[in-house]
Amino acid sequence: MITKLNNGLTVILEESHKAPVVAFQAWVNVGSADEGKGEEGLAHLFEHMTFKGTKKRGVGEIAKEVESAGGEINAFTSFDQTVYHLTLSSRDIDLGLDILADAIQNSSFSTKDLESEIEVILEEIKRSEDLPSREASKHLFETAYQVHPYRRPVIGFVDTVKNLTPEVIRAFHKRWYVPGNITIVVCGHFSSKEVLEKVQRLFNNFAGSIIKRPSRHKEPKQDMSRFSTNAGITNEIYLNSAFHIPSITHHDVPSLDLLSMILGQGDNSRLWRDLRIKMGLVSQVYAGTYTPKDPGIFVIGTTFQNQSAIEIFEELLITLRGVRYEVVSNGELEVAKKNVESELIYQKETVDGLAKTRGYYLVNTGDPGFEEKYHARISEVKLEDIESVAQRYLTENNLTITHYGPKKLTSAESTKLKQLWEKVFHKKRAGIKKRGKGEFVRIVTPGGATVILKETPETGVTAMRSVFMGGIRYENESNNGLTSLIARTLPLGTKRRDELSVAKEIEEMAATLEAFSGRNSMGLALETLSRHNDEALDLFFEVLGSPAFDNSVVKREKLEVLNEIKAQEDNPLSLVSRLFTKTLFKKHPYRLEMLGTKKSLKTIGQVELSRFHKNFFTQKALVLGIVGDIKIDTLMPKIESYISLLPKHQIPAIKLKPEEMSKEPRVHHLNIQKQQEHIIVGFLGGQIGGKDRYALRVLLSLLSGQSGRLFTELREKRSFAYTVAPFSV
Repeated sequence: MITKLNNGLTVILEESHKAPVVAFQAWVNVGSADEGKGEEGLAHLFEHMTFKGTKKRGVGEIAKEVESAGGEINAFTSFDQTVYHLTLSSRDIDLGLDILADAIQNSSFSTKDLESEIEVILEEIKRSEDLPSREASKHLFETAYQVHPYRRPVIGFVDTVKNLTPEVIRAFHKRWYVPGNITIVVCGHFSSKEVLEKVQRLFNNFAGSIIKRPSRHKEPKQDMSRFSTNAGITNEIYLNSAFHIPSITHHDVPSLDLLSMILGQGDNSRLWRDLRIKMGLVSQVYAGTYTPKDPGIFVIGTTFQNQSAIEIFEELLITLRGVRYEVVSNGELEVAKKNVESELIYQKETVDGLAKTRGYYLVNTGDPGFEEKYHARISEVKLEDIESVAQRYLTENNLTITHYGPKKLTSAESTKLKQLWEKVFHKKRAGIKKRGKGEFVRIVTPGGATVILKETPETGVTAMRSVFMGGIRYENESNNGLTSLIARTLPLGTKRRDELSVAKEIEEMAATLEAFSGRNSMGLALETLSRHNDEALDLFFEVLGSPAFDNSVVKREKLEVLNEIKAQEDNPLSLVSRLFTKTLFKKHPYRLEMLGTKKSLKTIGQVELSRFHKNFFTQKALVLGIVGDIKIDTLMPKIESYISLLPKHQIPAIKLKPEEMSKEPRVHHLNIQKQQEHIIVGFLGGQIGGKDRYALRVLLSLLSGQSGRLFTELREKRSFAYTVAPFSV
């Protein structure tokens, strides 16, 4: 239901009665790309200020009201929009509507609060500059776009943000925050008629001038390739490529989206299969389309450490050549289409996701029916459409390459890199192939496994998760990293199916499969469209019960873990968190590294992984949860049959003494070459079964969130820090 009020305000209402929850969102049609010279960072500043306080709600009171009602509140800024969103129980629908209307119409922009928040944003900018991935992305956009405002970071620049005046800020708000430029989206458990009446009453006096939107600088057509190399404090290297493509409404976008999935989304995508699994050249590789209001870019990103950028880019181009001139199979195309379909379903699982989808498509395209049209176009894409967009957009003259690492590429290396397109694409292509609802049910199996089930037939999705005792609590210095390595390698092949076969089957089901390991537990998780329940359950238990732990896979993943250990040095928060854990726990295994160490990983191989798996992945130790579009009566016999194949013994017992309370404070300091500082203050707490557990959780809740005492005192009132986040270990 879409309604335009007399003052120009657009209202989208959609009822969803799966759960008593409501999502409220305000989409303001202004982003960083609408900022003028000297205004860079203004849209993002309003993201910070709008929920900060109003004329009737003081600083921090909005967040306090929402979080006291058990809800969530946040906002984000993009190139094209600023979005404010909160989620509450349906019993608090009046509160949600009142807060959203109050914040949008009556935000207070006192000089004191503005100065305070500007200091917070300056810290946020410094923080982003410490993150190599952010710097790499910034370099890619500022190189690919020469004149269009998409070349500027959404967050703005230090020089512009610190020079923003209250007059400039209030003028920007008066110009853009008007009814005709805002869309209110409400999705969830309510009556549309009642909510519309409330929205009309709350926004009845909301007025503003008609927007005279200035035109943005158009990006000229790129007529030759572009390249840049930059150095920063990082252990990893980022080699990114971009090709200019049309905006979201263009008829080629569905084909480009499917092409990006075939190339670099999923464990069976071409780039992942070639560069990551077969050659082991990169730690990460992906492809994706960025299609905002104005023309976007097709991005291919790689991350690696010690390999040659030239070698990696050559192999990447060879894979690109495959989709431009060789066969894209019907199987690949159908899997990509299934993934688009599954993304749509998964996005709408929650009222937040549903609201975001409705707001995004209407605000970006102006067409209420665009989402349905887009998915209809997806279903119509043919193999020749994939080849056509690959040949028209993935061209040398349309290419931008950016390199970001611990040091720049030399002039000779840069030249070689830029010449690779000619080498790969213009040599003779010989032998190219031609395209021819209920409650939770708890059951204990005869073998001692605990199974928890719930039927939710309206979702169309099924999620299953197995959990066993494990994690670093069961490790020591000599085998530290063992359970983390099990989690990495468990889904990568079984005794019957190799890694690529497992990945292919997961993609064909449009499912996700991943293992996990933490401090106390480990396990396997799978999510799939419900029509694939039978084959998904079969694969799930095959992976769980008979993993291959193939030597080559284990060796490759160990190398990747070593790269990640090294990359942790680039993340200040990771450094201080690990230092804090080692300082707090002197004897308990919680002091150990989550990934392990270079020394301990040397002692871990296929034999050690298989032994630990056999000892710990047993029937008595298993807790299995399945929620989704299932029938418990017919599913449970299948589950019992699968579980009976697991070992029956008890898991090895461990005896651990609780960490002793320190008699005096322990203080450790680490000096790093970064712009930000991190401080962690912590105390030993209770155990999960201890009598103080719930009191501690209440205390944590009182201190947490945007309405918590720490956030209010340290950030809102004093601007000491960008983030203040209480947590428990």
